Amino acid sequence: MITPTPPAATIRQKVIWKYHTNYISDIRMFPEKLSEYIESLRLLREKYKNQISIKIGLECEILD
Repeated sequence: MITPTPPAATIRQKVIWKYHTNYISDIRMFPEKLSEYIESLRLLREKYKNQISIKIGLECEILD
């Protein structure tokens, strides 16, 4: 069963991957790349749908 992935626009705007300083982490994806990342995974999921199951997800910290 494939669980639909919400469009990037529905991801909470509160999660921006920014720090309270000018520091930029080199282990995180820039928010501007999120749509491209999700689209590439959707294309791979379709291409290999009869061979493997590809899940789309993100690991993120949510800080209030």
